Amino acid sequence: DADALDKLAADDLITVSGVGRYDKASLLLASRDRHGADWTRRDVEVSRVSRDVAIITYVYDCKIVRGDGTPVQTCRDRRVSMTWANRDGRWVMVFSQQTILPGGE
Repeated sequence: DADALDKLAADDLITVSGVGRYDKASLLLASRDRHGADWTRRDVEVSRVSRDVAIITYVYDCKIVRGDGTPVQTCRDRRVSMTWANRDGRWVMVFSQQTILPGGE
């Protein structure tokens, strides 16, 4: 959901995947047309790096669909690692990296 992402992402967010590098504005633009459905998550790890920094890592599967529900892509065995920071009493995502595990799509 682009509105939720807008609230949770830091203004200086950087996200990296196999298809490119995005800032918050470009990620929001992409998420307004497409979103994930039928999510499953596994191998979830939460690591507290310091009082104000945490890293969340997990493997997920989902289907990417357009706003009208039309399927676009199936994602399988994707690992995402997100760095979160507590800024002014609010947790926001500041960095995200996604990779496809061997055998994934």
